[in-house]
Order: sequence, then structure tokens, then C-alpha cells
Amino acid sequence: HTSLGPILGQPNFCGSCMSFFDFYEQQTFKDLVNSDDVYVDKTGQICELYRNHNTFELLARPLGFGKTMLIDTITNLFRHKYPSFFADLAVANSDVKFPEQKVMRLDFSLNNATLGSTLPDYLANYFRTRAFENGLRTEINRDDNVYWQTVAYVKSLAEVSPSGKVVILIDNYDYPILKNLFKPAASSYYQSLLEFLRALSDNEEYIDWCLITGETKFYLSQDGQEGLCYIKDLTFEGSSTHICGFTEGEMRNYFNDFLQDEAECAGMTTEEFLSKLFDWYGNYRLTEQNIRVMRPESICKFLNLRDQNEYRSFYDASHVETVLETILTKYSRSAERLLMPNSCGYNFCEYSNLNSVRPFALLFQLGFFSLDHIDIDISCTPPTYGYYSKFSNREMQEFYQNTVKKLNLPDPQPSANKNRRRVQTEPDNA
Repeated sequence: HTSLGPILGQPNFCGSCMSFFDFYEQQTFKDLVNSDDVYVDKTGQICELYRNHNTFELLARPLGFGKTMLIDTITNLFRHKYPSFFADLAVANSDVKFPEQKVMRLDFSLNNATLGSTLPDYLANYFRTRAFENGLRTEINRDDNVYWQTVAYVKSLAEVSPSGKVVILIDNYDYPILKNLFKPAASSYYQSLLEFLRALSDNEEYIDWCLITGETKFYLSQDGQEGLCYIKDLTFEGSSTHICGFTEGEMRNYFNDFLQDEAECAGMTTEEFLSKLFDWYGNYRLTEQNIRVMRPESICKFLNLRDQNEYRSFYDASHVETVLETILTKYSRSAERLLMPNSCGYNFCEYSNLNSVRPFALLFQLGFFSLDHIDIDISCTPPTYGYYSKFSNREMQEFYQNTVKKLNLPDPQPSANKNRRRVQTEPDNA
């Protein structure tokens, strides 16, 4: 059953409206547990993630890949809620156990956290509300800064946690920056975020696991003092290859009856129908492992259409619209400069400067481009890597080109050869 945003429920085949569990609408894990919807099981991968976890870890995936559902699944594993639901999943047969612990779950895409000037207020309200709900003895002083409020809350939460430690799950950490990039609000939020993260770093002894998710990667430390001086990046780890997204195998295992019926209605074989779905909404290769995944949110929206011959882009870029227009306006007249994969996977901005953006890396992390194949030259010490990229799929290419037309810019798409130029670089271990 799968852990990611949209989840398929009882289907009415042949293009009629389908019943989906959509986490973005219903917003609670309880709705999923109490429904008859299909849940693609990612708990086995979560077990392996936890088995080898570091205290602080970052996972970046494009919009609509189910990061929020992943966070919610982990939350309930540590809270030991819905045991009958998890009893039928891979976690029940794993030797990895999730100790009951207090969980501090934050979502920075919420309205009152999207501007830097309000991040301290958002955190103060969160700490005060959760302190009351958890019966904490400490009082969160609004006159204290973000650092001391965070320290007080984490310590007091650990005191009432059965294990003496807490799990911290931060979703959409980069949303306020993407929404306000190139504006003063982004820098303000960034400084508040670094202060918050420094408080976590200084109190590592009270933290079992801190997992941070978002769409992009930027520096979470500054001058070796602010923020997190060390964080393990899971983005390109093999263990994270398809912890978010649907693989071809998962589509066949969980939705095979649906695929067969819809393929028949469309006058296709199942192989042809699935291939077309991947051509439009899949083919994301996000790590060095050659495993392609589909974007669940797009699959959900496509399969809810009455006419399932209507292939189109469902990508919602409202939170990055200004950023995309700024980048395309600046770089689109030089396709080589924009599309050559010269910084694939690296942090999208220069050190401590949010306004110095590496455009290809940003577009790669947002999901417009993904890896096509990788060459490794082992004759060098250390080995060098040649990354070849391309548009992820027709959905993202269509959105990209429509944005270019909207801005009345020249079509920036280079030839296939230019789009797959080789780049020698070391893998990103930041």
C-alpha cells in the first residue's frame, strides 16, 4: 500500500470518476486508516532509514512526491498509534523497532510561517500550544528569542518522552524561501531558521532523530556557528531512491487491475498504457540507482479525470512562480548556460547568499530535469562522474515551455546532444 500524497481508493474504471484518498485535502492520517483506500507500503524503507539514521538528516524531493505522507507515517510509528493498521505492513516483520517517543512535527508551508518576520511568532505559538497539550512544566517566554524558546521546549519535551529523547520532523522547510526568493523576507526567514537549527544542534543529546524534508537544498549552516554544522544528506542516497514516488513495480502490484481495465478502454495493452503514464508523469531518476519513479500527485489528478485520454501538466508551481519567471527571464536566452548540467544536485545557492542561484541545480531539484545516465571514470583518483540529464517527463517539459511562452521568451530547449553534455564532477556529499 503506498505512503505518498495521493492514494488510490475504490476505482470505477473506464474513465469515470475515481475515489482517491488525497492527503492534501483530507489532511489527517486517521482518514487514511479508517478508509478502504490503498496505501502503498513504504514502511520497510522507513525501517532501513531509521536503522542507519544520523541525528540530523535532510531529504529533498520535488513537489507532489508525498513527503508529507512520509512524515506523517513516521510520526505515527513513533507515537505507536494505529497498531492494527501497521500490523499488515512491512514494518510488522522488520527487526527494526520504533521506540515510543514524543514527536515534534513542524510544517513550514503553513500560512503563518511563510514570511521570515513571522517565523519566530509561528514557533512561539507552536511551542506554547504543544507545551500545554503535552502537560509540560516549562513556560515558553515570548520575550525570549527563537534559540532559547527552542531549547526550553526540546528539553522539556524530552523529559516527558518515554525514551528521554524526542523525534523532530520538519516538513517543507524551504517553502518560505522559495515563495519569497529574491525578496527581503527570504533572508529574514533564513536567519530565523538558522537560529532555530542552532538550538537543535546545541541540544543534540535530547534528540534521537531530526528529519528535514523539502524540495530544494541550501546551506543549513553559516560560518560554522549558526544552524546545523553537520547534517547527513539523504537526497542521493540509494536507500532513499524510491522512498517517495511510485515505481513501476508498485504500480503493477497495487494498481494492476485498474491498469488492465483502463488500458482496455483506451485500446492499448497494459504495457502501452503504463508506458504512456511514465512518459507523462514518471521517469524521475533522482539518485545514482537506475530506478525511475512517478509523481503521485499527478497520477492522482490524472486518474480522477473523466476523460483519461487528456494528458496534460498538473504541476502546481504557484509557490515558485516568481522564482521561475525570474530565472527564465535571466537565463533562457542562453540555453547552454541554463540547461547544461554543471551543478546537478548541489545546493542551489552560493554559501550564505540566497540570491546567487545556480539555475540548473534549482530546476533539477524542483523536478524539471532528472538524471538520464551517469558515467564513472575510475582511472582518476578520486573517481570522476559524468552526469547526463534531460527533461524528467512531458508534464514538466510542457509546464516549462508554457512558462517560456507566457514570458514571451525564446524557446530555451537545446538539442538532445547539448542537453546531455558530460560534466566531470565529484558526487555531492554536502
